[in-house]
Amino acid sequence: MDFEDYSKLLKDAKKDREKIKNIFERISDEAISNNYKLTADISVMGMLSFFKSVRYKRFIKVYPSEFTSSLVDALHFIKENLHSCSEIPEDEVKTFTPTMESLSKMLDAVSHASDDLRDLLSLYEQEMIIRNSTELRPLYPSDHEFVEDIVDYLYNIIEQNKDNAEVNKKIKSLIMLLPMGFVKNEFLAYTESTLREAMADMSSSSIKQIYKNLSDLIYHTSNTYYMELSENASRFGLDKKPGSLTDHEIQRGIRRIDFFMNLMNFLNMILTSSLMLCNLITDSETKNYVDINKYLYATEMIDSYFNGHTIKLNSEDIADPGMVTRQMNILSLLTDKNSTFIEAGVEQSVLIKTIYRGMGFTIYDIRKDNLFSELFNLFEYNMDDEPSEEELTDKVIKDILAMVEDELNHFPAFFRREKMKYIMNLLPVGFNDIDQVHEYIHMSIDSIRNERLLNYIEALIASMMSEKEEQG
Repeated sequence: MDFEDYSKLLKDAKKDREKIKNIFERISDEAISNNYKLTADISVMGMLSFFKSVRYKRFIKVYPSEFTSSLVDALHFIKENLHSCSEIPEDEVKTFTPTMESLSKMLDAVSHASDDLRDLLSLYEQEMIIRNSTELRPLYPSDHEFVEDIVDYLYNIIEQNKDNAEVNKKIKSLIMLLPMGFVKNEFLAYTESTLREAMADMSSSSIKQIYKNLSDLIYHTSNTYYMELSENASRFGLDKKPGSLTDHEIQRGIRRIDFFMNLMNFLNMILTSSLMLCNLITDSETKNYVDINKYLYATEMIDSYFNGHTIKLNSEDIADPGMVTRQMNILSLLTDKNSTFIEAGVEQSVLIKTIYRGMGFTIYDIRKDNLFSELFNLFEYNMDDEPSEEELTDKVIKDILAMVEDELNHFPAFFRREKMKYIMNLLPVGFNDIDQVHEYIHMSIDSIRNERLLNYIEALIASMMSEKEEQG
């Protein structure tokens, strides 16, 4: 059944609690069943795309051995155990668990490294614009007038919005366009004061969750696989400040970044596919929802890949292209009609769990977004009744600061400033009033030594402010 069918059933049920609960059970069963099928389809399709794009010999040659050895182990595990899906002895699952944990860390490393490459590419492209654009020109008679125009814009934002979260969002958007205004020690002090104020009335569980999320989102250098990728990039000269390079060196750097990003995209593809298939194989419920016999060709596909044979299968032969849309529509019905189901007696926790399980096929794609969202809600909408002990708050803040400093110390100065902006964006706005924002903007503008960079920043900010005026 699809969205329209279930919507009609709900409409016909009117306020009959039992009928509505039965409809929920049907939707729940279909959503969970679809998730298992989508997980199988998408993982095999991703594996096929990787096999066709990256031949086995090239895979072994191009990627670091720390990655290839675990991935080869995973592919062998899939090949040998797919037929006995959900029925693998527990001791074998335990033996394979460290490999799955390694794959998960690799996937995190690839995600972080890809973010770094995108940020670096942006800096290279920005440098080329600053050097070569014929359209850059001063937009303000002086730095002072530029700063005052920004502050006037912020005053208007504050007057027009009574929602603090929305005001903070606008302040962050503006600050992210400016160069980092703090040096490292000033940034650490800002981070400490921001966290201390944000955590003042939080419970122990909320504070611990913030630490965990920030650790996952910030502390990349603790991941040995990330460090391996970072060192590889450095060996190709991708740790040089764009401003110190010639135009030719920047263009060469851009080509190398594109090359590395392509490698990361393929690596992300095979890691995600392998993890999803391994999860299916070790999940005791898979056999209840998926006819695994339909996917046994994947074992032949893996065997052909290892032996260097051409794989003739096409992705169109694997997945139902409309199933993702149908699944998202079904899940949106659960979201849209959540009050109807809850009033009929469906527990909210059960409803949330069903939606979460229905989205399982996207788990590796949305993990970072979920961390961002959860962190934002903890900071902006925290409603704890029992504040944590001060000792715990102090320890967590101390640990976060040590983590941030370790992370920043890994990078050259020019990229460290980008990392500080990234971390600043994760935190609540730490300025207590408009005067502090004013002071920070001054510090940011004062840090600019290149007149054409100033013109570039002026153009970015003016564009953002004019968009707001047009919307108003």
